[in-house]
Amino acid sequence: MSIPIRSPRDFCAGLIFLFFGVLAAYIARDYPMGSAVRMGPGYFPYILGILLALLGVVICLKGLVFHGERIESASLRAVAGARRSRSLCRDD
Repeated sequence: MSIPIRSPRDFCAGLIFLFFGVLAAYIARDYPMGSAVRMGPGYFPYILGILLALLGVVICLKGLVFHGERIESASLRAVAGARRSRSLCRDD
């Protein structure tokens, strides 16, 4: 059974949000949390990571339910131009 992805752009964006949210919450768990009244250094990044992951889930579900735009392939000329402009701006 396959699940149809109706908006690949939203679905992929949601996966990116979900990945970075889970990563932030995972990294923040090593810091002292504290409490809601007396927050530690890990409280804010942990809550922010959880909210980012929840936003990613909502966007993924939106990509499964509503129709949207497809992901276009990047042209090789545009990628090469971006690399060239980046190398020209380097201060080596």
